[in-house]
Amino acid sequence: MRHCQISPAMELLLGVFLCLLIFTGKASGNKADPHKIQVKEDVSVTLPCLFSTAVTDKIIDWKKDEKEVLLYDLNKLSHQAEEFKDRVSLFPNELKSGNASMQIKETKVLDSGNYTCIYLNNGEYLAAASHQVELTVEYILKDRTRQKRKGAFAKPSVIIINETAEGTLLSCKVLSASPRPTVVWYDSAGRSLPVEKKENPETEGHYNIFLNTIVTITGRYTCVATQKELHHQINETTFVRVQGSVRGLIHGDGVGVGVLIVIAIAAIV
Repeated sequence: MRHCQISPAMELLLGVFLCLLIFTGKASGNKADPHKIQVKEDVSVTLPCLFSTAVTDKIIDWKKDEKEVLLYDLNKLSHQAEEFKDRVSLFPNELKSGNASMQIKETKVLDSGNYTCIYLNNGEYLAAASHQVELTVEYILKDRTRQKRKGAFAKPSVIIINETAEGTLLSCKVLSASPRPTVVWYDSAGRSLPVEKKENPETEGHYNIFLNTIVTITGRYTCVATQKELHHQINETTFVRVQGSVRGLIHGDGVGVGVLIVIAIAAIV
């Protein structure tokens, strides 16, 4: 078998080529490795952008996915994108220290994306001074009844059906909800209560749900409806003053709560 011999000139060329590959890989890697931040929606978040010199005499330009978010022109705000109006700002007193970080208030899931901070000097972008941030905003469970989304949001309605010496009958109803919600009764300590449940499915995947329970302890009781598919959760609370005294069940925390289950759906249907 014959072995190929590489000349010194060829070795030099291969060495230069490998160095270029390594250098190019590092350069592209730095560019494609933004600072990653992950937050829940509705909170405030600060996207970092720090320079080694003061930027009070420069134009600070923040973009999201190449679209304008905020333009800070010579120490004053000159432009805000409509979807970020009154929600984004810099820290003016920090610009002299090279801090051009941007704060986003009341974050939304739609705020997720790739942000770039860059400053302009004499009208020219200074690419070497750019900073990239990848922001991810996650959904939380909250009341979304005012939002326009596909589906029908659950809206619990709580009423007191009857009050006797044995306890108070509470009812929670959720009408025409889609997708099917999870509905739970809780006492003031956050414990779920046994219930009598009736469910009437409507056409086109809408649901009517009725949840009854009897409580024997004076306090606040809350009905919570949750639709995880819509990231929607809503509750309604009522205060109950129970007449008389009934021997209750003893929970592990030493709090006595008596719950009697009755079938009283006919009273509210």
